[in-house]
Amino acid sequence: MIHLMRIDHVELVRDGKVIYREENILNQLHLLGEYYCLSALFTGGNTPNMVIPTNYYMGLDNRTILAAADTFSSLVNEPVGNGYVRQLLSSATGFTIDVSNGVHRAVGSIITFSAISLGWGPVQNIFLATTSDNSGYLISSASLSTPLQPAAGDSFNMRMSMSLRDCP
Repeated sequence: MIHLMRIDHVELVRDGKVIYREENILNQLHLLGEYYCLSALFTGGNTPNMVIPTNYYMGLDNRTILAAADTFSSLVNEPVGNGYVRQLLSSATGFTIDVSNGVHRAVGSIITFSAISLGWGPVQNIFLATTSDNSGYLISSASLSTPLQPAAGDSFNMRMSMSLRDCP
């Protein structure tokens, strides 16, 4: 299994209190995600590179098993409505580059999924994609150790980072 993304932390917050937290969740790099990353690095030139989107998107779903061959059609029960939308990370300003334990990484901003009026889920996976719909690339997915089902008013906060090493 090839890893590129790490979910630094995930929190489920209810009534202002963290009721669930998980850290350092490794991902599954999907085959088309690998293709996308190589295309973004080595094709398209630099004036402008049409491969890199304006925004990347994080989403949630409930697949029971993650596989390298997963595509958007593999997603299971991605929430619809009740406050859920794929959360964007700007390709221009949504990441900072830092060094942690001698490894360079791109660290995303904290993003929040909110359950409004009704809850949604359960969800067990966090995925990174190039589009807010299913027209782009599903880059990678990370599986939580337990499915979560946010209730009305809950927030699901997370931060991800990406590196080219340090993910065994």
